[in-house]
Amino acid sequence: MIKKNALIFGLALAVFLQYCFYWGNLDSFVVEIDSCDNIFCDFTRYYYPMGKKLLDNPVPVEGFYYSPVIAQVFSLWRFQSKDAAVVTWGVVQILAVILLIAVWMHNAQKQNFPLRLLYLFLTLTAMPVVHNFKWGQISIIVVLSILAALELYEAGWKIPASFLLAFGALFKFYPLVFLFYFLLTGDLLFLILCGFFFLLLGVALPALTLGLKPTISFYFAILDSAGARFSFAAGKLPGINSLYFPLVTMRYFGEFNNPGWLLPLQIVGWLILSANILLIALVAASNLEHRLRWAFFLMLASTPFFVSSLWAHYLVYLPAFQLFLAFVIERDKHIYWKYPMLAASVVLSSVFFMQLFDAWRDYAYWGFLTWSNLLLLVLAYAELIPKLSWREGFGWYHERLRSLTRKGFAHPVRSLWRVRS
Repeated sequence: MIKKNALIFGLALAVFLQYCFYWGNLDSFVVEIDSCDNIFCDFTRYYYPMGKKLLDNPVPVEGFYYSPVIAQVFSLWRFQSKDAAVVTWGVVQILAVILLIAVWMHNAQKQNFPLRLLYLFLTLTAMPVVHNFKWGQISIIVVLSILAALELYEAGWKIPASFLLAFGALFKFYPLVFLFYFLLTGDLLFLILCGFFFLLLGVALPALTLGLKPTISFYFAILDSAGARFSFAAGKLPGINSLYFPLVTMRYFGEFNNPGWLLPLQIVGWLILSANILLIALVAASNLEHRLRWAFFLMLASTPFFVSSLWAHYLVYLPAFQLFLAFVIERDKHIYWKYPMLAASVVLSSVFFMQLFDAWRDYAYWGFLTWSNLLLLVLAYAELIPKLSWREGFGWYHERLRSLTRKGFAHPVRSLWRVRS
C-alpha cells in the first residue's frame, strides 16, 4: 500500500513539475491557455458577481445562465473580497479534480493498479481539465455529479444518485438527457426521484430565501438572456475555441466564416446523434455488462453534436471514457488495432500535445478534442455492435409495448414499475 501511494504521489508530482518547467509560473500559464489574462475569468466575471448581488437584487448578471439555486451556491462567496474568493475558488477547483479521480478510481480499483495510475495520468494531463481550471469553470463539478450518480445507481443507492443527477442538471441543464436511459429501461422510481429533487432544489429551495416570484422571474430572465445570446450568435459564428462538430468541420474545409455550411454539417451531426440514440436504446434493452456505463458515456460523447456552445472544458469526461475503453479493450486482446485508436484519442486530448504548438490558437483551431471524442465513439461502436442483437433489442421494446397495451391502462404505475431496470 505504501509503495502504491508513493507511485500515485510521484506521478502527480512529476506532472506538476513538468507544468512548472514548461510555463514557469501561474501568470504564464494563464496567458498561454486561451484568451483572458487573469486566472478564473468565468468565476470573476459571472459567478462571483452573481453571488455578491443575489440577496439584494435576485436578477441574473449578464453571462450567468444557471439556475437560482446555483446562484445561491455562489452567494457563499459574498462575504469574501474578490482576491480571497479567487483563492478559495481555486481550492474548490483542486478538490473537484481530486474527487473526480477518486470517484472513478472506485471502479478502477476493481480492475488493476496500472489502470488507476493511467486514469490519474489521463486526468491530470487532459486538456479539458486544464482548460476548466484556467477559466474557473464548473464543468468538472457537473461531470463529477454525473459519474458519482452512475456509481451510486449501480450500487443500488437511487436516492443520492437522483439527487446528484438533478444537482448537476441545475448547473448546465444538459444532464437531463441522461434521464432518457431510465425512461427506456422503465425505472419510474428513479425518474420520479429526479423530478422531485429537481423541483426541490430548482424551485422550492430558492423560493424559501428569494421568494417564489423572484425565483420564477430569475428563470425567465435566464431564458431571455440565453435567447438573446443565441439570436446574436446566429448571425455571427463562434470563434476558434468552439468544439461544436459542424463548426470544427467548417474550419477544415476553409469555410470558417461561411454560415451556408452550417446547416448541412448540422444535419450530419444530427444523423450521428440519432445513431447514438439508437445505440443507447439497444444497450438499454440488452443484458450487456456495464450497459449503464456504456449509455452514460455515449450520451456524454454526443454533446459535440447537439450543444452548439461547446468549449474545451465541457469534455472533462474524456479521461474517464478513455479509461473505461482501456479496461474493455484489455479483455479483448485479439483486436490490436483498437489500441492505436485509443492512444490517438489520448494524445489529441493531452496537454503535452498542445504544448507542441506555438500558441493555444494553433491547437484550438483544428478542434483536436472533438476528434479525440469521435475516436472514442468509433471504438464504442466497434465494441458494442458485435455484442448487441438488433432483433432481440427491438423485440424487447415490442414486448414491452404489448405488455403496456394489455395491462398498462388497468395498472399503469405497477406495469411501469416492473419494467426491467
